[in-house]
Amino acid sequence: MAVELSPIETRAQDADFVHRCSLTGLASRLPLRWPIPPGTPPSPKRRYRSHYVYLGWEDLRDPTTWEHRTDFDLLLRLVDFDGLRPVLAQRLGWVSGRGWCPFDPVSMFLLQGWQITNVWNRAKTLDHLHDPRYADYAQRFGFEEGVFPTEGGMRYFLTALGRNSEATGATIVVDWDNDRRIEVAVQYLNQLIAQSVALIREAGLLSPEAWQKALLCP
Repeated sequence: MAVELSPIETRAQDADFVHRCSLTGLASRLPLRWPIPPGTPPSPKRRYRSHYVYLGWEDLRDPTTWEHRTDFDLLLRLVDFDGLRPVLAQRLGWVSGRGWCPFDPVSMFLLQGWQITNVWNRAKTLDHLHDPRYADYAQRFGFEEGVFPTEGGMRYFLTALGRNSEATGATIVVDWDNDRRIEVAVQYLNQLIAQSVALIREAGLLSPEAWQKALLCP
């Protein structure tokens, strides 16, 4: 009787896939840079209360650090999110460099990701951000000199993204099974998903054959 392997076990048996996704296989392509869609204007803001800068991945060369690294920690080291800044500025509805000096949208995006990954509420997230034990995260996010957002600032960031997400009634038609077609409303935030998929594809993590056979579900 054949033993049914889990998806993780199946991938582990693919030596080529394992090599492509290993640190050794990725090293020559690091950092993986967040793709900027063609025609995306630069952020109109020229000053921020924080500023994200990619800080490298070299600490991963030490095998002893892996024991304490989460998937989110690896993401902060493997991906340079700088290209996300103009994308988020557009999604936040920024049209002018005038007015208040905001936090870097990449800093806020990564902070929200940290919260979601750890299943914290906003208050707990900010408590940890202020805690010296998590100073390395604050540095990776781009916050400086103890200047951090408030709960209201985190809430406003998400509210602004949502308010500017709808594409004014635009829809696309998607072919479904049994010759059915469904109409799906266009949400600009879905472009972030497309960009993350493009990052994975450009990194060569999956073979061309895998992309040909991939099934993407809404």
